[in-house]
Parts: sequence; C-alpha cells; structure tokens
Amino acid sequence: MEPQQRHRRRIRGRKVRLAITSWQECHTNGGFMHRVSMTALCSVFIACTAASNSAADQSDKDITLGEVESTLEQCGIGCPAGNHAASFECSFNCGSCLFNNNQTICESNNGTFLSCGTCPAGWHPTRFMLQLACNISLFSTSADPNQSVCEPNSGSFLTCGGCPPGWHATSTLFDPGCNISAFSTSTNPNKSVCAPN
Repeated sequence: MEPQQRHRRRIRGRKVRLAITSWQECHTNGGFMHRVSMTALCSVFIACTAASNSAADQSDKDITLGEVESTLEQCGIGCPAGNHAASFECSFNCGSCLFNNNQTICESNNGTFLSCGTCPAGWHPTRFMLQLACNISLFSTSADPNQSVCEPNSGSFLTCGGCPPGWHATSTLFDPGCNISAFSTSTNPNKSVCAPN
C-alpha cells in the first residue's frame, strides 16, 4: 500500500514540475513585446495541463485502489475466507524463510482464476498445472501439478474428479489435464460432466 502511495506522489510531483517548467519556457521565450499575449496563452496552457493531470491522477488512483482491494499479502501459508492463494513468496517481513516460503499472495474469489492447490468451496477445477510460484518449499523438485484452474459452480459443467455437493455426474471421461501426477500413465476416467441435482 505504502509503496503505491509513494509512487502516486512521485507522479504528481513530476507532472507539476513539468507544468511549471513549460510555463517558464513559454513566458520567457515570448519576448518583451509579446509578453502580455504570451501570458494569456500560457494561462490557457496551464489550465489545460492542470485539468489533464487531474484526470490522469484520478485514473491512476482508481487503478491502484482496484489492485489494493483485490490482492492481499499475508504472512504464513493460507488465505482468509473469500480469497485463494495466487502464489507463495519469501518475505523477511514475515521472519525467516531458510527452507520454505513464508508469505501468501491472496486474491479475491471472483469468476475464473488460478489457485495454488485446490479450488475453494463454490468453485471446481477444470485443469491442473505445475507453477513454481505455488511451491511452498524453496527447494522442491516435484513435477506434480500444484495449481488449479478454478471456475464457479453454476449450471452444468465439466470438473476434474467428482462432482461437488449439489451436482451429480451424468458421464465421465479422461482428460490428461486432470492428472494429479506428472508421470501418470493411467487413462481411467478422471473428469466428470456435472448437472444440478
């Protein structure tokens, strides 16, 4: 939060300095005979620049607030309710991380998203992948999937594994993307077509 605030202040400061520098150049280069008319033109220039900077600052503020609201950095492994783990990191603000990551980057559960580990309640996995940022151990050599593509439970859908409570399987099939082992040679059904009960 704080680095983003400092970033916005630096942007505003740079814009103000540019406006002042441009006004000084505009006023100085106008010459003595045209100073009155140039002053009027410079005033218009400053007003337009201020309006443009104000709109840009507001846009920057909106974008930053959106990012802050959807992402949470939390010490330890795990996220609060309504959020999922997007990645794990080593942060000295959270203590020692000699062998394992000690901070979780959490994001809001909205729409379709990627989650380290399994999907939260209300979402189902449609594919499993390997993502280095989802390793808890800093020295993991596992090639097994550790990230899920999660979609909300709504209507009829395909899911890796069995159907969640409130849905039933109408058929099953095999999908390599639903293998939970990197070296699995099984072709047994591992995906379900789910319909509401």
